[in-house]
Parts: sequence; structure tokens; C-alpha cells
Amino acid sequence: MSSVSLGNFDGNSWQNYCEQMLRLKFSDFQPVPATQGDFGIDGFRMTQGWIFQCYCPDDNAKKTNYEACRDKISKDIKKLIDNHEKIFTLGTGKFVRWLFLTPIWDDKRLLEHANNKKQEVLLAIPDFCTPDFCIQIESREYFLREENLILSSKPYKINFDDIDIQQISIEECPSAIRDNIKRKLAKFNLPPERLEKLLSTQIAFFMKLQLEEKKLSREYPEIYQRLKSWTNTLRDDLEQQCLLNTENPIVFFKKTIDEYKNNIRSDFSDIFTEATITVLTDCVIAFWLGNCPLNFGEDK
Repeated sequence: MSSVSLGNFDGNSWQNYCEQMLRLKFSDFQPVPATQGDFGIDGFRMTQGWIFQCYCPDDNAKKTNYEACRDKISKDIKKLIDNHEKIFTLGTGKFVRWLFLTPIWDDKRLLEHANNKKQEVLLAIPDFCTPDFCIQIESREYFLREENLILSSKPYKINFDDIDIQQISIEECPSAIRDNIKRKLAKFNLPPERLEKLLSTQIAFFMKLQLEEKKLSREYPEIYQRLKSWTNTLRDDLEQQCLLNTENPIVFFKKTIDEYKNNIRSDFSDIFTEATITVLTDCVIAFWLGNCPLNFGEDK
């Protein structure tokens, strides 16, 4: 099973996911059922000669990700060579490209291995390949545009689980932001140790939001713009509430967290997992603590 930003995949769920994405990406995509053997392919483009193989390594296996992907490519390229005539009769046309789709890969040796296997194919079955036949390796990022189209469909929801706040360097937080958060939290009149811990946590959430927004802007630009607009509206709304607030700062703070968690759940439940909604609430509140110049209002 592989963990990526949309959730966890195993072999079956990854193949189902890829098929759904490929249908969106290519109007001429044709899946190939595995009944009677899959011949080393899970689908192909009927007008282009592109062949697709989906593979999700098992996290419990003793092999590294590179080793697992390398061995799978070798195994399925052998199937391609051994069954090339049967594959051709499916309607692929001459083989132009063999695409290996896996959730994540990060070792350039896989490219070297793919190039070696390409040469094997060209030598073994030259009459069934175009001269520029190649083996292409792609990760989940191959489907970023398609993911944006179906994020409202379960189980593909964004999960903010890649960045642990315990590993965030809060020293990188701008001093003005740190001072603003500290000034607001001082209104809680907490013991120094608790105040310092709360300060560190809020700064970490502030920094996490910056990192997650950067990732969203790159991978899901439409969702990023929607979230950015929402957080700006939140900031303006909280400024108004602060001007009118007469409650104890801690009471106001807790009520604000609950209120905005419900608002985020209402507005973004089609996009984010429940765990992400909780984290996002903390991040957005920290964003307000760091950016809004106002205090909580009248002390009690």
C-alpha cells in the first residue's frame, strides 16, 4: 500500500483509480480486463499505440520502492514481448509508448532500467513497435488535472498528512508574526510554560498553512484560490468580531475554533478529509492570530 496526498492505495484501488483518471484524460482509452491474463498491460489508447500498466508496491514487502518497481517493469515487459501478437490483436496498433503508472517513485535508476528495457523491446519485436518506441514512468502527478475534476467523488479527498507540525522549524517564522501571535495569546493569562507551548504550536500551525498552501497552489490551483478567498473572508470577519467582542479571550478563542471548524466542514467537506478539516481549522486560526493586528477585545 502506498500513501499519497489523496489517501492510501493498494494494488486494486490504484488500478481502479488509474482507470478512472485515464478515462477522463483520454477519450480513446480502452481498459483491458485481467481475465485470462493481462499480457502485461492494463489498458491502451486505441488511436495512439500507448499501452498502460498500473502498479502499486506493497509497503509490507522487503523490497525498496525502486526494487519493487524495477522488478515489476522487468516482469511486465517480458509479458509484453511474449504476448505481443495477442496484444496487437486487441487493437493497439504498433506500440509507440509503454507507460508505467505508480503512486510515487524517486530513484533515477528506474529511468536507466526503463531505457534498457526499451532496447530489449525494440530488438525483440521490431515489427510491432515504432522506431521511437519508449517506456515512460509516471506518478500520481500525471493526473493532477483529472484529480481537480473529481475531488468531489469519494474516496479521493485531499489529506494534509505530509507535514508534521512537530517537524516544522518555527525559528523561520517572521518576527512580526511571532510577536503578533504572542501578544494575542498573552491575553489568556496562562502560566509561562503553557503559554510558551501554545505559542510554539500556533506558530507551527501558521507555518504549516504556508507550506500546504504552496503545495495546493502547485497541484490544485483552483482549490488553492477557493481556500485563499475563504481565509481572507475569515480574517475580515474575525476582525469585525474582535471589535465587538466582550467575552473572556479564552472563551472567545474556543468558540471561534468550533465555529470555523463547522464552517470549513460545510464549505470544504467535498474536498478535504475530516482529519484535514480539523488541522485546517487550527492552521487558519493561527493565520488570523499572526496577521490580524487586533486583540480579542475587552479583557475579563
